[in-house]
Amino acid sequence: MSTDRINSDVEFTGTVTGAPIVLHIPALDLVGANAATWYYRHPVGAPTVVVRNIATRLSGALTTGNATITAAISTNGTTFTAVTGGVVTIAQASSAAGDLDDASPTAASTLAAGSTLRLTVGGTNDAVRTAAVSVLLR
Repeated sequence: MSTDRINSDVEFTGTVTGAPIVLHIPALDLVGANAATWYYRHPVGAPTVVVRNIATRLSGALTTGNATITAAISTNGTTFTAVTGGVVTIAQASSAAGDLDDASPTAASTLAAGSTLRLTVGGTNDAVRTAAVSVLLR
């Protein structure tokens, strides 16, 4: 995988071994047809962590349908395995700016040094909206 495919707009918090790491994605495009994809490569030499939670904050009301954000992990950068319980569904019904949604993965969520985490947007939403996304690794 070339590094130009890995987004660089991520901020880290937590640097002590065993402390949580929070990845912040400020604005992930939620138009389902765009199938936006975001990548994070866990640094070589970093301790193994587990994806504990994926949380979103919506920028505005969705139209037409729901939006989803699906997490997957790859150890080789090309073949990805879905994270069990790693799908955030942002419901269109009654959606509004500031709505919070999350997913708490239950399996296939280990991120070893050099592995890649991928978040892919899907669903049928067609409103031009974004979500701020936080991924908790521990």
